This record gives sequence, C-alpha cells and structure tokens, in this order.
Amino acid sequence: MNEDLTFPAADALLLDLIRGQVFAGVTVNAGTFLPIDGYGQPEQLPFVRITLVSAKTGWVDQHTQILCEVFADAAASLPIAQAVRRQVCGTDIQTPSGVADTISSPVEASARPFTDVLDQATFSLSVICRPII
Repeated sequence: MNEDLTFPAADALLLDLIRGQVFAGVTVNAGTFLPIDGYGQPEQLPFVRITLVSAKTGWVDQHTQILCEVFADAAASLPIAQAVRRQVCGTDIQTPSGVADTISSPVEASARPFTDVLDQATFSLSVICRPII
C-alpha cells in the first residue's frame, strides 16, 4: 500500500449526488449533520444525514462504508430512503468531488419513528474509489 495515494471523499461524492435532487417527488437536502432550529426541531426536511462509518484502503482502491439517515415527516422517510438508495447505486459514477467505481447497498432501507411527527429511515452504502491521479 502506498501512503502517498489520495482518494476522493466518499461522503462528498454522496452529498454531490443527493443534495438538492428530487427523490420520491420531493427535493431533498443533505449534509453531515442534522440542522436544528432554536426549539431543538430538525430543519430543512426532508434531510439525509451522511455519516462515515469506516474506510479501508487497499493496494489500488478504498472501500468506505457510509450510513445514510433520512429524516422526514411521518411515513415519508422510507419512500425517500428507498428512492435515494435506488438512484445513487451504480458503477463509474462521476461527481464534482471525484469518481466512484461502485456504490452499492447490501441491505434494504428501514424506518422507525424519530419524534411524534417525524420518521427516520436508515440504510448503508458501500463506496469503492480509486486514487486521484
């Protein structure tokens, strides 16, 4: 393994693919933290929070695990999560932040109540990237 290799940030790639796009008929916001208003309530809904879980660098690529959490009004989070998962997965994906060889999701999205009026759906993504040359 060469320590001089630089890889694109997998979370930035996903933010490029999700932020401001339409999924399940609604425009979705995305970021690495959930914006909260002065009353402690989430803002900018629906919102996808991207969290880096782990990254493993091999000889020629980097394999990154990402957790995606969709916050939306009750019963809307799961269809949005399913649409995001379906649309971002693929091969040879180019974004302003770099290129992903593969984005895949091994498990279906699942939802649960977050508050009395909001739901949270979660799914994981696996991102494989080659180094920036």
